[in-house]
Amino acid sequence: MTFNFSKLIDKPISNLIKIIVDSVHKLSPFKDSSFRRNVKYTIEDYVIGIIDVLKNYQSWNSYNGKINSDTLRKKYNEWCKLGIFEDAYKSSLEKYLKTTKITEELKYQSIDSTFVEDINGSSFASHNSLYKRRKGEASKGIKVSSIVTTNGIPISVSINTGKDYDSKILPKVVNNITIDSNTNKYKNHNRYKQYFLADKGYDSKENNNLLLAKGYIPVIAQNKRNIKNKKLIRKFNQKQKEIYKKRNIVEN
Repeated sequence: MTFNFSKLIDKPISNLIKIIVDSVHKLSPFKDSSFRRNVKYTIEDYVIGIIDVLKNYQSWNSYNGKINSDTLRKKYNEWCKLGIFEDAYKSSLEKYLKTTKITEELKYQSIDSTFVEDINGSSFASHNSLYKRRKGEASKGIKVSSIVTTNGIPISVSINTGKDYDSKILPKVVNNITIDSNTNKYKNHNRYKQYFLADKGYDSKENNNLLLAKGYIPVIAQNKRNIKNKKLIRKFNQKQKEIYKKRNIVEN
């Protein structure tokens, strides 16, 4: 008997489950044990369990649901290696963009990074002196960087070591954008040209050149730390100031 999960969960989550299941079918039709007959758990069971952990629990071990927590963790890791969740996100993003005016959605793209403390020692974790623990000790963790659209929809996410500078991270995140934004196509179009917004941590000549080459109009706050000649300090004009305010979406 097929169970109707949509009666138990809200519609957005029900849609998400379907998208992930479709990605499993597409990328792992024969490798995934959930396709075999007489298995204990269905693909939907695993997806619901994984979503439940990510929404409500701090660790896999604390999960107390239908599926054994260790079994669920192994399935999650297996699907990560197969790119299931990346494919599911790309599919959901493409569906979303079909329901909105894409030229307006992509008009203002903003980047930012957040430091996540990781005391358990992920392979990406490293010390960063900007983030202190007790007694002034540098925190150890990872950096999660993201580019979001005008309405705050992530179109690129990247995980980096905690010690990486934001300016060095930018090329990787930009080159990892999930969709074809047609930035160069609209670079000379007054209405549809795309702006790239970033704080001073991302300011560098190399980054500005990269963004210009891709067709963006960079609106990046200048890093004045190493500028001794005040004549070289650039300031935003009034239009740039108004555009830069839209970067708050990535902060939120």
